[in-house]
Amino acid sequence: MLAEQNKVIVLQFYKAFDDRKMEQALELLAPNFVAHLAGMPEPLDGEGFKPEGVTSKLKA
Repeated sequence: MLAEQNKVIVLQFYKAFDDRKMEQALELLAPNFVAHLAGMPEPLDGEGFKPEGVTSKLKA
């Protein structure tokens, strides 16, 4: 995938995330997506990254 194509996908993800369209944002993630977030002891896969998962882990 070209850098410009990646840039478009990332911008679409952030737009959907900012607009709180979480399902739309999650659809843009690769099947093997892994999030490394500050304050999280373990990386999150796509399922763990879903808003309810991230929210509950960040509040803990």
